[in-house]
Amino acid sequence: MACDSTANLYYHNVGGKTFEEIGIRSGVAYNEDGREQAGMGAAAADFNGDGLLDIFKTNFADDTHTMYKNRGANLFEDDTIGSGLAVNTKYLGWGTAFSISTMMGGRT
Repeated sequence: MACDSTANLYYHNVGGKTFEEIGIRSGVAYNEDGREQAGMGAAAADFNGDGLLDIFKTNFADDTHTMYKNRGANLFEDDTIGSGLAVNTKYLGWGTAFSISTMMGGRT
């Protein structure tokens, strides 16, 4: 969950109707600098084609949007720089989504 000006939350289903919040342990609570961000929207998809759902999160102005690469076992790595997103801090972002063509390497 993208949280405005507080650490992000990540709820993991531990069976049935029970969820556990593991944002810090999974690596999505803070950016790679260990800072809270003003999260506005989040989307999950297999962005890099490795079979695991990655997370893209938009943030408020004066910050970059964030890409969290899924490493498996509920562990994520901030890949904002590697994915080329660490360039724009001028515009804020709200909602977000992945497109089908992005997820299929340009094929529709």
